[in-house]
Amino acid sequence: MARDDTLARSCGPGEGVVRFYQWALPTLSFGRNEPAVDHYPDEASLRAQGYDVVRRPTGGRAVLHHRELTYSVVAPIAAFDSLKAAYRAINAGLVEGLATLGVPVKSAPPAPALPPDAGPCFQAPAEGEVMMQGRKLVGSAQVRIGETLLQHGSILIDDDQHLLDALRAEQEAPIPETIPAMGRLNPNRPAKLRDVLDPMPDVETLILAVESGFRTSLPGDWRTDFDGGSLPSSTLAERLAHYRAAEWTWRR
Repeated sequence: MARDDTLARSCGPGEGVVRFYQWALPTLSFGRNEPAVDHYPDEASLRAQGYDVVRRPTGGRAVLHHRELTYSVVAPIAAFDSLKAAYRAINAGLVEGLATLGVPVKSAPPAPALPPDAGPCFQAPAEGEVMMQGRKLVGSAQVRIGETLLQHGSILIDDDQHLLDALRAEQEAPIPETIPAMGRLNPNRPAKLRDVLDPMPDVETLILAVESGFRTSLPGDWRTDFDGGSLPSSTLAERLAHYRAAEWTWRR
């Protein structure tokens, strides 16, 4: 989170960065304004159960980052007509890239906006998010930082989101994957790439596919020699301190 934030604050005029990463530990991330206190166990309890925890700079609702791929796009807002146009372009790149692997994806239709306390992110798609077989496959969120936008999200390889059910104070039992009486998949459970890809490609292949979609949907000249480690050390240190602070993680 600190690196994404630092990139958004540090890119030069007209510059953007796409990056991909995974997580060393299963990590629960809260949306920027999502209520977490009294809804989830405290940090010590989460760590005792093997989970890390962080609060994102972007909005949205709780995500468990585990067997997934996280993407991040930092770009100048001026490269698009609006933040909504950027959101559509980034999601279009996700759809196009995943389709090259044979994943039957599409963008979610218009739907009422959900409040920050509506439960975990993957229970329902927001307008424009990436769906597969009627269920959410990619959860995405966006924030404006100065004249730059940051959008990042989680592409599910496997479905670990049900583990959040056992952590939430409001949820007594996991949401089932199927609805037996109706003989179909539960739309409140997310999709996962392993549902349709057999064998599942390695992560590098997945990254290259999504990158190819972004190259088509995002404007500008692309290069691959950006050194993501050469961020301003003072800014990165300040952002790391911010995201490690309990006052931020448990602000609500």
